[in-house]
Amino acid sequence: MPSIRFLVGLPAALALAVGALPAAAGPLYHLNFTGVITNSADRGNPGMGELFGANTEGGQNGQVISGRIVIDSTAYADQNASIYNGSYGPTNGLFPQPADFFTATYSIAGRNFNASEYMGPATQHSLEYAAVQNIPPVNFVQQDIYEIGDGSQRLLCSDNSNPATCSGGALATTQLRLKLFGIFDFLASDALVQTLDFDAADIAAITGAPGGGQTNSYLMYRYSAVNVLDYWAEGEFRLTSMSLGLAPATGPGNPGGGSVPEPGSLALAVLALAGLLFRARSGRPARAAAMPGPAPSRA
Repeated sequence: MPSIRFLVGLPAALALAVGALPAAAGPLYHLNFTGVITNSADRGNPGMGELFGANTEGGQNGQVISGRIVIDSTAYADQNASIYNGSYGPTNGLFPQPADFFTATYSIAGRNFNASEYMGPATQHSLEYAAVQNIPPVNFVQQDIYEIGDGSQRLLCSDNSNPATCSGGALATTQLRLKLFGIFDFLASDALVQTLDFDAADIAAITGAPGGGQTNSYLMYRYSAVNVLDYWAEGEFRLTSMSLGLAPATGPGNPGGGSVPEPGSLALAVLALAGLLFRARSGRPARAAAMPGPAPSRA
């Protein structure tokens, strides 16, 4: 049996602060992953905005996707009282939702994407959410599940400076979702942050067990006007590795590891580009959000 290594991390409870870009409140964890795209679509108006330069179905199939989700471990308390099920995400019911405690960045074919890219303007809406299930397998019917998603939307508003005028329709969205599950005891608890280290063999064991599988996806779309598509790209992918652990200390000798920016630098970059995002021409979504949260409206 492939070795699966884990230690339990305990998320602390902290009330959700309302703000456009909340500062990290506690230890940061890195969820790093790699995968292979299995089902993709790249749609757009020729010459206007196809992300990968090909208005095709399956054009990115077989390509590598890699990325990182940076998690503020103290941002969310577990909303589920069960010792076996954890649910993590905003609870304040605000719209637009300003929460930004997960920061997902990923790369496909040399292109880099930031799932929190639309959190800078006043019309931002976050789509972050996580669910963790660790139930002892009884009669081979109980699954362990680790699911996490991050996304952001630029909303359709009559006044871009006033969130109260936003209708719920989205002009642009970037998202990432990971879900690994199986009747296989690969989690130590229902905690959002644990130490996990899965290679391809580990993932094959989890997904190959009865009731096992994975559901991973990315999504990016933008409209320049109502129903005038600039681009729409989405895909599903198969994980080839996934690890979760405390972020390494930063400094001259250790910049944090990897090429994915830390949340602080991402936040600064988003704030610096906020004015540009306000003026970016974008439009409404082709399909609803893949994660829990208000679904974008369609024309």
